[in-house]
Amino acid sequence: MLKATAKSTVQIDECNRLWVVDTGRIGGNAVCPTKILIFDLANDQLVHKYVVPGDQVLFGKAALVTPIVDVGKTCLDTYLYVADVDQNGLLIYDLYHDYSWRVNNTRGNAFGPDDDATNITIAGESFDLTDGTLGMSLSPFGYFDERYLYFNSLASYRQKFTDTYSLKQSKYNEPIVFESNYKRASQAGVQATSQRGVIFFQLVQLTAVACWNIEKPFTPENVVVIAQDEETLQYVSGIKVITNRQGEEELWFNTNRLQKTINMTLKPNETNFRIIRGKVDDIIKGTNCESSGIKRRFPDTNFWHRI
Repeated sequence: MLKATAKSTVQIDECNRLWVVDTGRIGGNAVCPTKILIFDLANDQLVHKYVVPGDQVLFGKAALVTPIVDVGKTCLDTYLYVADVDQNGLLIYDLYHDYSWRVNNTRGNAFGPDDDATNITIAGESFDLTDGTLGMSLSPFGYFDERYLYFNSLASYRQKFTDTYSLKQSKYNEPIVFESNYKRASQAGVQATSQRGVIFFQLVQLTAVACWNIEKPFTPENVVVIAQDEETLQYVSGIKVITNRQGEEELWFNTNRLQKTINMTLKPNETNFRIIRGKVDDIIKGTNCESSGIKRRFPDTNFWHRI
């Protein structure tokens, strides 16, 4: 019988597989090796298990979150990218070669927090967090000549991206990472990308959800607040773009009032957890998140700098 200790966020890929990262941590302590588990959703059977070498998760210190599955031309040609939100790095797993490696936060603080963004206030309650990379999502298939991983640290005001070819070669050379010149009005956490290249993300201190179309410059006029509510949008902890049975894309996200959990002010008689959804087309209609119709071979780097 399979025993999993501590599961991080799960991910379903285009090959109808469920990917699970079992961190092996309970209460911050490493009690089992970190494992990557792959299930076939057609029969709910475990089809592959990979034990991550201890040095790549800093012998239990790593806090792995946000697994992103990058499927290539075949289902075997698949890479998994997992953020280490505590120790500021990225774990990369190559399914075909059944091999993994770690990318550390060595150049330009690519995966770490920014000192000016560690204090967060949500609905009047403040707390300090030094979390590194949390939000990650891939550009859609066929959008550019190759796919790009967009990511950000929770304790940061800036967006970053790197090409997946660079990530796949990062066991030999550090990946090429670009950081936005524009600083958002608030820290951003989790994010998700639609099939037409719209990234949705939270603006933590504004208790808001915003969008940005990756074909456009990352500038204030192109970062659009699509929902804002100090009561219902207190910390978005998960966000997904899914296609419903009618073939329409929907944005789903949940909120959990993180600040009250950290400050121990959570009241069970209040509504603390919510699941919210809406149709992507309706959400972005008439905003700068709609497509301009201009397609590029690669992202515009005029409003970014390499780190």
